[in-house]
Amino acid sequence: MKIYKFLLIVTLLATSSCVNRIIDFTAISTKNVNVDANKKNRVKGEDCTNLLFGFIPLGKVNPNIKDSIDRALDVEKGDILLDGVVYSKLILIPLVFTHYCIIAEGTSANFSK
Repeated sequence: MKIYKFLLIVTLLATSSCVNRIIDFTAISTKNVNVDANKKNRVKGEDCTNLLFGFIPLGKVNPNIKDSIDRALDVEKGDILLDGVVYSKLILIPLVFTHYCIIAEGTSANFSK
């Protein structure tokens, strides 16, 4: 009977999951689009988290794309990122430390007013 309880607990722990919102967006495309905007410089923003022993967060639990895009836009006070790319970076020391970042970069632009 004890083995069945143990297997039940292991099965429940192994099948747990979570859901994270990835991004909210106003406009998005993977195609080249001619946008009438005042282009500025190339900018970069990142949102990172650090985990101790792989599961103890040191600060923020999960980095997200929205915060990295907002930080990139704040560099030049832009309205939109053009020719952008979003990627992740992971630095891992197994069983000791994890540094995970989501990085957004692109050309900052403002719409004419």
